[in-house]
Amino acid sequence: MKLIKKIGKILFIGLVTILFLMAVIPYFFPGAVKEKVKNVACSYIDGNIGFRNIGFSFFRHFPHLTFNLDEIVIKGPLPFQNDTLLSGKSVSTSINLLPLLKGNVEIDGIYLDEVFLNLITDKNGKNNYEIVQLSQSNDTLTVQQERDASFKGSVNLKNIVISNSSLRYFDSPNKMALEIDGLNYRGKGNIKDANFLLLSLLNIKELSFAQNGTKMIDKKGIKANFTTNVNLDNFKISLLKNKLKIAGVKTEFHGYYSPTDNGYSVDMELNTSDNSFKELFSLLPEKYSEWLANTKIKGNASIQLQVNGVANDSLGTFPDLIVAIDINKGSLSHAKAPVPLNAINLSCQIILPSLNTEQVTVKVNNLSFNLGGDKNKLTLEMKGLSSPLIKVDMDGSIDLETLSNAMGFENYKAEGKLDYKILLDGVYNPELRLLPVIDAKIRLKEGAVSTTFYPGTLCDLNADIEIKDVKGNYSDLKIVADPFNFNFDGKPFTLTAKMENFDNLKYKITSNGQLNLDNLYRLFAIDGITLKGEISTDLYLSGNQQDAKAGRFNKLDNRGQIGFRNFEFMSQDYPFPFRVPDAVIIIDKDKILLSNAILKYRDNTFRIDGYAKNFMGYVFEGGKLTGNATLTADSVNLDDFRFLFEGEEFEGEEISSIDSAGVIRIPSNFNLSLNAHVHKLNFAGTRIDDINGGVRLDNEEAKLKNTTLQIAGARFLLSANYKPLSHEKALFDMSVRADSFDIHRAYNEIPLFKELVRSAESIYGKVSLQYSLKGELDREMSPIYPSLKGSGYIRLDEVKINGLRVLSEISKATGRDSLDNPELKGVLVKSSINNNIVTIERTKMKILSFRPRFEGQISLDGRLNIKFRLGLPPFGIIGIPVTVTGTMDNPKVHLRRSQSGDILYETEPQEEADYI
Repeated sequence: MKLIKKIGKILFIGLVTILFLMAVIPYFFPGAVKEKVKNVACSYIDGNIGFRNIGFSFFRHFPHLTFNLDEIVIKGPLPFQNDTLLSGKSVSTSINLLPLLKGNVEIDGIYLDEVFLNLITDKNGKNNYEIVQLSQSNDTLTVQQERDASFKGSVNLKNIVISNSSLRYFDSPNKMALEIDGLNYRGKGNIKDANFLLLSLLNIKELSFAQNGTKMIDKKGIKANFTTNVNLDNFKISLLKNKLKIAGVKTEFHGYYSPTDNGYSVDMELNTSDNSFKELFSLLPEKYSEWLANTKIKGNASIQLQVNGVANDSLGTFPDLIVAIDINKGSLSHAKAPVPLNAINLSCQIILPSLNTEQVTVKVNNLSFNLGGDKNKLTLEMKGLSSPLIKVDMDGSIDLETLSNAMGFENYKAEGKLDYKILLDGVYNPELRLLPVIDAKIRLKEGAVSTTFYPGTLCDLNADIEIKDVKGNYSDLKIVADPFNFNFDGKPFTLTAKMENFDNLKYKITSNGQLNLDNLYRLFAIDGITLKGEISTDLYLSGNQQDAKAGRFNKLDNRGQIGFRNFEFMSQDYPFPFRVPDAVIIIDKDKILLSNAILKYRDNTFRIDGYAKNFMGYVFEGGKLTGNATLTADSVNLDDFRFLFEGEEFEGEEISSIDSAGVIRIPSNFNLSLNAHVHKLNFAGTRIDDINGGVRLDNEEAKLKNTTLQIAGARFLLSANYKPLSHEKALFDMSVRADSFDIHRAYNEIPLFKELVRSAESIYGKVSLQYSLKGELDREMSPIYPSLKGSGYIRLDEVKINGLRVLSEISKATGRDSLDNPELKGVLVKSSINNNIVTIERTKMKILSFRPRFEGQISLDGRLNIKFRLGLPPFGIIGIPVTVTGTMDNPKVHLRRSQSGDILYETEPQEEADYI
């Protein structure tokens, strides 16, 4: 007994001694050691570190001696120096005690306690978390290390622990966002070794993931156990034994990832074979939790994902992706439903060879379910994307009220009996006018839809639609909808249609009723709509396109009208909606007529009177809409019609589209003649007044003929052609004439004139102009100067030159003061432009008793090669040769004839890729 007490006493004293030493040993280390430890950590980080407290402790992560940075903040590298990468309670590094006693600092663990990680990938693909510097040369040693040659430090990680932390990750190029709260991670392994085993435990309280603004995972818990082999010699990562549970879904995955010289090699497989059908529903967002709690779900389900192959940039190869989904004997039944949705079976596979969407294959070998005795089935196979081969066999019958009850839809209630049978077999390629063989029948009787999003009801919905195409082409396509009618908000709407041969459309269509599109979209809670407002119809259309094209209009029985009120529509070519406050389209045989119709786009208001023809061919055959109209407007901002790309903020309005403005777009399939009358137009900072003339839109090209307009007080006569080649580039050619206008005002107010006639800065008075010019415009609608070609003249009717540097320098060099700041009258200056060079023909002048003449070259960036001859009195037979080189701002005057070295060489326009 005494022996036991003695042993206990010794153990107690020993334990107290150990604890005492663990508490006081850190204080034996001088502050310099703390700085050394800090330097080891900082030498691996490219960024700024700040913290409140710094210290050692045995107890914080017992039994490890840890160096702690409390209330830490880490900022990322450029350009993220103002963004917080990491902040939180503390970041600690554990230190191996034995090497420390020998004067070496070896960090063997990292501990993150209650930290916030903010990871960012910007639109240029740069990451704020790329701060780790794996190695440093002697040239990059810190100043502190150079001062202390005895310092020795290394990193030999064996433990990585993250506790009660959170993470945010935003990937701008891929529009991806990740949010993690309650992050706990523990990893063990000898990371210093070239080949090591990493054991990981992961526990996440809530994870949310969104792609393109759509939440794919919403606040789901995750538990995971990973066993990973990492080979740093070849950077191969082998997933040996890995289990993950997200919400209620259990998965296992294994495989490897190995980088290669030109890409990577991968072979991974993920399986969820041991899950029930209900467990898959646990992945639904939180807002469906109540529905899930009140719904009985039975059956088995599995998902398999395989990624296998080699990615090689030089060969253009990528791994294959295979996704398989199986559901067996599934059943869904809401607590209030009298009849379940049962016998749910699904077997589908998605195959993406080399991650090429053009080679995608989607197979639905079986999708079937029963509902109240009605059986439904689907088989589908699709190969390719832009020109897919499609095989579909759908057949079934659904009582929509029974379905909505079985599913427990709280926000939607549907009624009616839907019967369908659809067969498709063939290639869909509208550009080649190819269609699958089609035999489709869809019938809905006594349908109705009501929702909690809108108080009104869509009711009395009856539809009988049949689509047939035996040969798989547009000429054999036949569509019949008789009837298609419903009542919405107490207003009936009816439509009957019979259309066949879409290569030479034969049609008979009737429509009568009113439809409020805003309320209809509210009923179904649909966002991002492209049509708004109210439409009313009273139509009878009967005829065929062959008669319309041949001019046999007496055989067309098209009559009626379509009314629009507070109508809006979006075009894919423009970022803002077009608005029609109130308009009526009258249909008469081959024409649609507009009278005093108002069209608005942003702050631009147009009044349109006229007609259009071939409206049936335009809508159903992709033909051209032809016509003639008069367009008037008080004020137009042409910059509003430039194409905008994603990410740009246009005058404070966020555009969901790439990063800068583009050229003005012309609608396709238009052949319209417009008589335009615009009082004021703004374009690229230039104001244009009183525009009157004809504009023709044809084949995505605009043509102006004999259009008069006023710029900078000058009246111009303009003919021009404009054709966009892509969103980045357009072609133009123009012929312009103007008589007796103020040249200095034109220089100040017309940007293109300022660039092409730089000397106008020093000229005051009246000039006339006639010039033809063609070339290319860039995405800012500015001319690409090396592409410009043209010729014409400027006539100096009566001008005063004041402060033109070139004449001043010639005056000094020749000793003739009268050449400086002369007055000129009736001087005709002919020139041509080609590849960035303006070539001036020989031009004669008279200044007092002198007879000067000049000719030569001026580049559009201001370089000079001017041959000048000063003819001396009395008749200019004897003259002084002068050559002017240098630039407009710094001319060099030589009393000699021009030499070959003075020649300015043309700049060929560069071919650039168009980004369509």
